[in-house]
Amino acid sequence: MESFGPGSVVRTERDSVLVMGLDSWEQSEFGYEVIHNRFMEKVLGKVRMRMPVSGTCTVPCRPFPEWITCSNPACGALQRRAGRMPGPDPIPCGTCGSRTHPARFVAACSQGHLDEFPWAEWAHGGRACGDPSLREVAHGWREGLAGYSVSCMCGASRTYAGATSPGALAKIGIKCSGRSPWLDDERQECVAVKPGIRGVSVLASSLYVPQQLTAIHIPGSDAESDDRGLDDILSEEDIKRLEYACMMSFEGGDEDLEVASSPVEPDMAGWVPVLKTVRRLTEIRALQEFARNGGEPCVLSKHADWCPATINKGEGIFFSLDEGKLGEWAKSPPVISRCRVLESCEPDGEREAEVDPAYAMLHTLAHALIRELAAVAGYSEASIRERIYGGGVLLYTASAQSEGGLGGLARQGEQGRFGRLMRGALLRSASCSRDPLCADNDPVMLRDRGARAMRNGSACYACTLLPETSCEARNELLDRKLLADEKVGFFAGMPDEAASARPGSTGGPSPAPSGANPVPNH
Repeated sequence: MESFGPGSVVRTERDSVLVMGLDSWEQSEFGYEVIHNRFMEKVLGKVRMRMPVSGTCTVPCRPFPEWITCSNPACGALQRRAGRMPGPDPIPCGTCGSRTHPARFVAACSQGHLDEFPWAEWAHGGRACGDPSLREVAHGWREGLAGYSVSCMCGASRTYAGATSPGALAKIGIKCSGRSPWLDDERQECVAVKPGIRGVSVLASSLYVPQQLTAIHIPGSDAESDDRGLDDILSEEDIKRLEYACMMSFEGGDEDLEVASSPVEPDMAGWVPVLKTVRRLTEIRALQEFARNGGEPCVLSKHADWCPATINKGEGIFFSLDEGKLGEWAKSPPVISRCRVLESCEPDGEREAEVDPAYAMLHTLAHALIRELAAVAGYSEASIRERIYGGGVLLYTASAQSEGGLGGLARQGEQGRFGRLMRGALLRSASCSRDPLCADNDPVMLRDRGARAMRNGSACYACTLLPETSCEARNELLDRKLLADEKVGFFAGMPDEAASARPGSTGGPSPAPSGANPVPNH
């Protein structure tokens, strides 16, 4: 689901394989658990989802790349595997009999097409060679890719430097073949624009970027005979709209969802009117498609009427912000101006989609709370996920290996705990160990210098960014100044815990702990 789905290249201990498309998988239900969610099936365009059962499901693969390299430095032969299939034993070198390992690179384009790296053409700079006999040579005195080269018996040689650079293969006359080996070597005319085909490391994360569809169980959503609301479901955002309405109104629980309201501290109620503990939730995560090198989505199959999915159980916290205050804040000129710079981050000056200030602030708040939760709830940052709604946030953890969490995350939504959690997150978001570099980050300036800037304001890995498993927006649309900055911060006017505990205050029920720091109003 994350890195090894259909179309991915999987590096094993002794070999490398390509996971085949869903048309090559077992089509019967043996070895699978069938999952139904009518909203997700409508968005996916499938009739069902299936979860492979460990130990009973076989995943079809094929050897890829076909080029292998001898591990003997004295030989280093770079050759094709001659039809040898992956197995428990390493593939012997056809020249000296030593162990081999898969070649370092494959060729991929932004349309998702995948092919062998043109080793012979690279060694000869695009010139023809009647009988190329290649070997890999390591140069210990050089660093990086320049420390390796591919040479031919004819005397031609070239280092790996630049092999993964955009446009490098085009310079030696290599064009995309339009090959899709995970779809039984289907070939299509490639219409990819620059950079076109390029070399990619077999181990590069950009070679396979899964695009998933996620939904939280809504009571009654699995009733197959009930088609109410299906016509309005066109995307994941429509599903999230139904989830938000459910979280706002639902009380009680069943085997898949248990929600209970939690009191909000009086001095915080003006900002957070709704707070709920989610003692139990069910997440369905389906693999929809994937992309390579940040390009166009690729299909998992040509004809399959299903897609792989998982069911995860967990717990979480849900809260919503005051919609009137949020709407008024999002329309203020300083906030709009602050968010506008996030819309122009591409090197060529093209504008991205319009940035919603409310989403950017909620997204940043979710990241700040996740980092705070990791310190008090017993979960790592990578195991806590976010779900951003129109005016609220669901922070949760879910796993396929358990029937739910141990209560450590949901407990932080109780009265008193959530207030300290929120104030701690806002306090830490006010500064960063990389300030003033982080605080003064300007994505437009980076764009003008020709760099590909992330669509972020004041945000970096030291203060705001999270592991990829936690973020729903690829760690973009983040700016901690939208939280408590005195000019553009949504929470700039929220009283700190110490002030709410002073005599005559109408704030919280208990004084602040000794040594607590107030939330800065800037």
